[in-house]
Amino acid sequence: MWYSFIFILVIFIAVFVGFTGYTLAKDNSNSAWDQLSKFEYANKLEQLPQNSDSWKEPVGAMCYKVAAPPERAEYICPVCGEMTLYPIYASGTLDSIPSYRNLVKKIKKIYVKLDESQFCDKCSPNTKTRDLCLIVKASKDSNPHKTCDITKDDIMLLYEYSEGIKEHDNYYEKVPLANDEARLEELLGIKIKIDKDKK
Repeated sequence: MWYSFIFILVIFIAVFVGFTGYTLAKDNSNSAWDQLSKFEYANKLEQLPQNSDSWKEPVGAMCYKVAAPPERAEYICPVCGEMTLYPIYASGTLDSIPSYRNLVKKIKKIYVKLDESQFCDKCSPNTKTRDLCLIVKASKDSNPHKTCDITKDDIMLLYEYSEGIKEHDNYYEKVPLANDEARLEELLGIKIKIDKDKK
């Protein structure tokens, strides 16, 4: 009977120890797994790329946004140096003025001046038109003659006439300068006679 008691006790202890070991192993296994999982999750989170597109700067109150200045074109008068402001749609005309100046500089044998005063509010405060004009002296003793609303073609006519060229280059073809005799008389302020036969 004593042996039976000891045998039952040993079996009971063995079962108890086995059960406890199993429980500890299970608990330890879960604990280790949990720790490993947390470590892996933390590591994965750190490796995730930062998505800068997903973050947007908070938009402030729109009433404080500075409005852009209105578009405008600026003209600086070559005579008085004052600035006159124009709406942006006038910039095409203003941008062409330097090419007019360069064409006038080519004319050396007669006096020709480009008059831009109508574009300046200081020089022409009461003007109702914005035209380029030419002031021409056909000879040293003649009075200055002013023609407004001129074109680049008018300046080319004066250049060709002053150089004795008998053909006019109108940007498309060359034609006899005599064909534009009437316009030259308007620009020069005098009567002229161009020899049609002389080249």
